[in-house]
Amino acid sequence: MDREWKGEELAVYEYLECGALGHAWDLVDSNHWSASFGEPFTVRCMRCMMERRDQVMRDSRTLLARRYVQPPGYKFARGERPSRLDFVLMSIDTSRRRRKTRETTVTTTVPTAAAKREVKGNGQG
Repeated sequence: MDREWKGEELAVYEYLECGALGHAWDLVDSNHWSASFGEPFTVRCMRCMMERRDQVMRDSRTLLARRYVQPPGYKFARGERPSRLDFVLMSIDTSRRRRKTRETTVTTTVPTAAAKREVKGNGQG
């Protein structure tokens, strides 16, 4: 049976977007590692910095090996990774919390015309 994740458990997971949407891969230079055979091909996620290192054989057009270099705190214990849907639902909850926070914390330090009149009226009385 799959574990049911609670929103607050995933709220602190800093790679929530990649869990919900998948990685946003960008092609990067492979000069920081070498392939033992074949040609190196490297992509890096623009959001979480996960790196995917492929070894490809040009002649046979085959993928020989694939390895991922994960950022710190990315990995879950075996069998514990939430489903894509868990990440999507948590993203929705997080978005709602941000919206609600923005709606309730809008303040100003500039006095309004009504406040100025009230202060002015109190000083004369």
